[in-house]
Amino acid sequence: MEKLGQPDYAASILKRTLLTRDNPSTFLYLSCAKILFHMRNLNEAIDVLKTGISRPKMKEKRQLIQMCAELLFRQGQINEGLDILANGIEDPAIENKFALYHACSNLMAKEGRIKEAIKILTEGINAPAIKNKSVLIQACAKLLDRVGRRDEAVELLQAALNKPGITGVTPLYQICAKIMVKDRRRKDAIQLLTGAINGPRIGNLASLYQLCSELMVKEGQKSKAKELVIEGINIYPKDKSLKKYLKRIT
Repeated sequence: MEKLGQPDYAASILKRTLLTRDNPSTFLYLSCAKILFHMRNLNEAIDVLKTGISRPKMKEKRQLIQMCAELLFRQGQINEGLDILANGIEDPAIENKFALYHACSNLMAKEGRIKEAIKILTEGINAPAIKNKSVLIQACAKLLDRVGRRDEAVELLQAALNKPGITGVTPLYQICAKIMVKDRRRKDAIQLLTGAINGPRIGNLASLYQLCSELMVKEGQKSKAKELVIEGINIYPKDKSLKKYLKRIT
């Protein structure tokens, strides 16, 4: 019984199960790979993940692909990791591909390959069947900002905000406003945020109320800033951050 708590014994049991079962689940492959990873046996963990990825009937391969690519990156095998992600993106059976586009861009960015990272994110944004594009748009805008292409970042964000069907837009407003401020366009940022606040409800806007108020204070519009924060508190009475901020500017 003592052996059950030992990682090497647990890994051996899982590997045996993977070999003997006809259709092992994604969970079993991930569990085995994670144990091997914590044992610092990265090469064996990668082999387990590759086996799972190669099974034609394996469902939900996305998590296996992401973990495998990350471990390959840790081992200095960046190109192989990117190839695995690219193959996953091309696989019509895989759902939630936005996560693969995002993972691919992250690895590229870590290697300083920013232009390639922006390109792969743009491909994901433009792909018709991709869901959760907001995540890719945020990542792409941040990279564009990072390399000084702020006009392009703002253009990308504003196009997304004007496009129907995009979900999770509150962070897009935040990022867009902050990039505008970096580009010395504080008034434009305030206009953008007030437009979002006064427009149709798009989720929790408490963070936009605070950001807009902060910018108003910097523009010398302290009384307007206080009124805006109070309005935000009335709409979101449980938001502690807005209440703290009101005390700071009162």
